[in-house]
Amino acid sequence: MNSLKYKLTSLLEIIPQGEHIIFADYPVYFNIGDLLIFQGSENFFRDNNIVIDDRFSLKERSQLSRSAVGDRTIVLQGGGNFGDLYPWHQSFREHIVRQFPDNKIVLLPQTIHFSDKAKARESAAIFRSHKNLHICVRDEKSYQFAVNFLSDKVRLLPDMAHWLYGSSAFKPATRDAAKGTLWLIRGDKEQPQASHVAESPVQDRDFQGDWNDLQKFSAPFLEQWSSKFHRVAGMAPVRVVRPWKMYLPMVRSIIEANVNFFSKYERVVTSRLHGHILGALLDKEIVLIDNSYGKNSGYYECWTKALPNVVLSANGA
Repeated sequence: MNSLKYKLTSLLEIIPQGEHIIFADYPVYFNIGDLLIFQGSENFFRDNNIVIDDRFSLKERSQLSRSAVGDRTIVLQGGGNFGDLYPWHQSFREHIVRQFPDNKIVLLPQTIHFSDKAKARESAAIFRSHKNLHICVRDEKSYQFAVNFLSDKVRLLPDMAHWLYGSSAFKPATRDAAKGTLWLIRGDKEQPQASHVAESPVQDRDFQGDWNDLQKFSAPFLEQWSSKFHRVAGMAPVRVVRPWKMYLPMVRSIIEANVNFFSKYERVVTSRLHGHILGALLDKEIVLIDNSYGKNSGYYECWTKALPNVVLSANGA
């Protein structure tokens, strides 16, 4: 895990220490995986003396102007929404690439997946047109797609959440204090085949749900409030309010609540990539089930296969 964390320092060859950046597309929704990526990115920038001059969520798209950015590097949040499954985020990235042809743009580690070849070609044409675009990807399949179709500046790197390893909030609990099994199974468009989970043994399912089920204990009303606050702030014609100043402490508290919840369990069975990564950060025994299009298995083969406490299973057995 420490080795995976420090592989991320190769980003400093693209974003040197002391550089001033604009950080865009941070998540204003409580998918814990995306929040872990966000916090890992924030910690990486802080620890390596990279200065974030401003942050823009998708809801503040209209304020991300040339005057607001200047000649600074634009860094885009990593994750698993590059492609046509999540069109709002893909559209935002494409908008930035078109609007800022002279700025250096860096995409933090992403998984790439298109189900529509025509959309893949359209998006590729936009990204290829930019001459200073650096794309970081999280698996071999995404790497090959990016090299062949998107840019000549592509890096294969682990997820930004790995930078959280060893931080005070992620000290693994003693094995004696953790009991039982946590089942974290996707219930969205990336969910695995139903039979994979249905056929799995039901014993020791001390908790079963998805990220939204875990939020029942961590003030779910905060998600609606923060979303509305960002949207209203983003409607202003000029940059007056910076919602991230209030949002960052909220992100830390939500992550802390979920770390505490995970820490109670000895074993994690999950089809969520960041259920897997969070479990690894906490030194849990992990059974990883693939998602609908192979994102989890691709990541496992590339990065976490060597971890002794992680097993990839077709059905969670």
